[in-house]
Amino acid sequence: MSNQRNHTRFEEIYIAFSTKVEKYLIKFLFVLTIVLITVQLLSQFEYVRLLLINVEKLEGIPYE
Repeated sequence: MSNQRNHTRFEEIYIAFSTKVEKYLIKFLFVLTIVLITVQLLSQFEYVRLLLINVEKLEGIPYE
């Protein structure tokens, strides 16, 4: 009986912990998605692309 009670307590603690971790992971993924979209949009502008992407400077003659 005591072992079952300890097991149940462990499950409660684990569920509470995993719920908190899951919330932080979802927020983190949301922020990363927003950052990715922002960087992709900014890379459409030549001036920003030259500042952000070092390889862009090493490219040959730009196609116009």
